Amino acid sequence: MHRGPVVRISPTDVGINDPDAVKVIQKVSGGFQKSAWYDKTGPGMLGMRDREKHARRRRLLAHPLSNSSLPAFEPLIRAKVDLAMSQMEKEYRSLGYADCHTWFSFMATDIIGDLTFGSSFQMLEQGRRSQYVEDLQAVMPTVNKRIELSPFFDLMFLLPLPQVKRFSERFQRIIKYGEESIRRLQLAQLTGSLDTPIFFEKIMNPKNKENSLTDLEMQQEAAELMITGTDTTSNTLTYLVWSVLQSPEIRARLEDEVSVLSADFRDADLVKLPYLNAVVRESLRLYGAASGAHQRDVPKGGWEACGYMIPDTATVFTQAFSLHRLPQVFQRPYK
Repeated sequence: MHRGPVVRISPTDVGINDPDAVKVIQKVSGGFQKSAWYDKTGPGMLGMRDREKHARRRRLLAHPLSNSSLPAFEPLIRAKVDLAMSQMEKEYRSLGYADCHTWFSFMATDIIGDLTFGSSFQMLEQGRRSQYVEDLQAVMPTVNKRIELSPFFDLMFLLPLPQVKRFSERFQRIIKYGEESIRRLQLAQLTGSLDTPIFFEKIMNPKNKENSLTDLEMQQEAAELMITGTDTTSNTLTYLVWSVLQSPEIRARLEDEVSVLSADFRDADLVKLPYLNAVVRESLRLYGAASGAHQRDVPKGGWEACGYMIPDTATVFTQAFSLHRLPQVFQRPYK
């Protein structure tokens, strides 16, 4: 078992767990390009390796996710949060417990559905997953396996297997739902009947191709937001609740701080609560939903890190799990 800030995982893969080195690797202009592994993840922004294409996509999507734009989504999000809390309360009264992870998952999915497709999946109201979400969650394990074992799965998909048929049927339904949703949004925008704010509102302009996304690109980004934003949100919120309940002292102090809030508090009010934000940050540190490896190619000429010279034929990767538990950074890294 090798330990230290630099660990060679394979002949060409090196793990890095040093804060200063991680900053260099993850810096946008640092020269470390995403590795070829990302070519297999799909055409969305998160997997883009071409810097110019990524910069354009990031520029187009930056506005709806900016601090100035996010308040427009707050009423919709607040309504979903209130509904999720109401459903958890009903379940608790009926069963004596509430499955907060399931309700957090429904809440996150409905919110992202509203903000990307312009309509909720109604999962909070119905207490179950929609067909689109069922299909998306069913195909993802196969997609992930195909990424890691592409030659084997590419061959398997040529065979007339029932599993392949079911996958294809689900995948076609996902594509069809995305196409129909984007067309519905475009029609609502043209007729002036778009009554809720959405992420793509300002970039659904076929007449201005430079500053807009194509229908296919919007479908890709919407699906990517759905995949990366639902389980990450529900897992993090569940761990946050669990962590607070493990410590009566933390719970009491947190309840005392939020007790000063009025019934109609807004996100801007929460930013001013230091202990609440500290609890959220600590939950993200210990139980962040994206703790796996992020691979980058070493730039031409090689790179020196922590006293080691790493050649440009190598791939380096960083991961949050170990980084967030460094004893030289955090006094009590596991608490």
